[in-house]
Amino acid sequence: MDEHVDFVGVCGRCSLLDLRQELIQARAEAAMYRSQHAKALEREVVSKAEIAALEEKLRYERSMRFGSSGGKGSGRNERQKNGKQVTSRGRGQQPGNPVPKRRSKDALPVIEEEVTFADAVKLCPRCGLPQELLPMEAISEVVEIEVKSYKRRIHRHQRVASCHCGVLPGIEVAPMEQPGAMFPGSQLGVSVWVEILYGRYIEMEPVRRVAMRLESTGMPLPLGTVHGLLPRMLDVFQPLADQIAARNRASDHWHADETGHRVFVQVPDKESNRWWLWVFVAEDTTVYRMEPSRSHEVIVQHLGTNAVGILSVDRAAMYKAYASKAAMMVLAYCWAHLRRDFLKAQLEYPACAAWSNEYIQHIGTIYHLNDRRLEGKRGAETQLRRAVQRFQDKVKQDLASGKPLRLGQQKALNTVIRHWEGLTVFLDHPDVPMDNNTAERALRMEVVGRKAFNGCGSLAMANLLAVMATIFNTLKQHHVDLRAWLFSYLSACSFAGGQAPANAGDFLPWNTNSHRLSTPSKTQNPKTRHQSRSPPNIHAA
Repeated sequence: MDEHVDFVGVCGRCSLLDLRQELIQARAEAAMYRSQHAKALEREVVSKAEIAALEEKLRYERSMRFGSSGGKGSGRNERQKNGKQVTSRGRGQQPGNPVPKRRSKDALPVIEEEVTFADAVKLCPRCGLPQELLPMEAISEVVEIEVKSYKRRIHRHQRVASCHCGVLPGIEVAPMEQPGAMFPGSQLGVSVWVEILYGRYIEMEPVRRVAMRLESTGMPLPLGTVHGLLPRMLDVFQPLADQIAARNRASDHWHADETGHRVFVQVPDKESNRWWLWVFVAEDTTVYRMEPSRSHEVIVQHLGTNAVGILSVDRAAMYKAYASKAAMMVLAYCWAHLRRDFLKAQLEYPACAAWSNEYIQHIGTIYHLNDRRLEGKRGAETQLRRAVQRFQDKVKQDLASGKPLRLGQQKALNTVIRHWEGLTVFLDHPDVPMDNNTAERALRMEVVGRKAFNGCGSLAMANLLAVMATIFNTLKQHHVDLRAWLFSYLSACSFAGGQAPANAGDFLPWNTNSHRLSTPSKTQNPKTRHQSRSPPNIHAA
């Protein structure tokens, strides 16, 4: 018998081979499972990192949508007093502050009313003697508003020559002394268009809502007529906007920003209906442009590549692209945007709240010292420069420390290093603000209007929005009564046959003819007083 066969007839060698084959297969499966387990662990690490990043983003988005605005409760809204943290004041009248003065109503016309007794004589029920009238009256004043619509029926006298000399015209009609209809062939007068334009482009209401308000005064307003005539207003106001844009370009300091706006028209090489409303705020002018692009070419079209001055902006790429073409333009970056980077890092990852608050409070200190410098406080200049230097040193120290930093922390610190030259422009030019809030405030009402009427249905209406915003916001800078100005200018357009008058430039706020429409300017806040002055020429020898 073969030695490899046992007593039951089974080959030992074959059994050994089978066991060896099973062992090889088990080892291969074990190696595969170990590899899959290692890959699973790697996927788990990646998934946890992605989940953490998404949670950070979710915390930030929730804070932006549902949290308090402006990052209240941290940073600049908090201050140190005697070593204790003191939160910012609440809304409304503050305890201990003087009561604001009552607003004057002396400019309102007065309608005298006399109230007397219904009974001429009233006798005493006991003695029968009459009451005597006092020489002094009880006077009270009540402010009222009366809004009503009415129709003017104008009777214009006519005369005809009684001779046959041919020198005088055949029939002569008396000229209008008061403005008639805004456009020939229409019945809508100047006052109606004042209400339409004021509601649409100052109060940012849809035209339908303006019509509903006018109907409440007793006048049915035909929307088809309004929408048909509104594009003609572009020719009426465009000459003013062009002169404002020319004056804006002649400045040497601008605040620039942009926001999305929908324009439902088809243009070549553009598929979406998302356009951009640009704003350029100078010392005494504000210019808006409705453009299909967010490219730096928009800035080139407005300012050109030979502009000299300072452009206060955020850190968007198109401003840097423009600065690479305009060699004499200096970009001043916004510290408010930088502060938001540290707020965002704090919101995304609460564990770094103490780290973020330290930077936020440091930025608040720089703001405070800059305000003291503008107020002319002694030693504020030196303190400001030292605070800015300490801020930069701290950023470099945190980057070089080798400590693990979250993604938001790393981005915020790298942003400071990359944009440091533009962030410190305000040090050598005190008239340049630290932030770009001026441009953002200039876009605020247009953003409100965008939410109210959801965009523009034609290119003419989109351009009209930019033109009207340019004119009205420039007038606001000069404290002009917008309603009175509108009535005065549209009256001149009515006399010109529904077109811009030849002397349209006389209605601009820097001309003497418009001074009578100005309202008393409000007292400026010392913290924002520097924003209304032009910066010095940065390229002067």
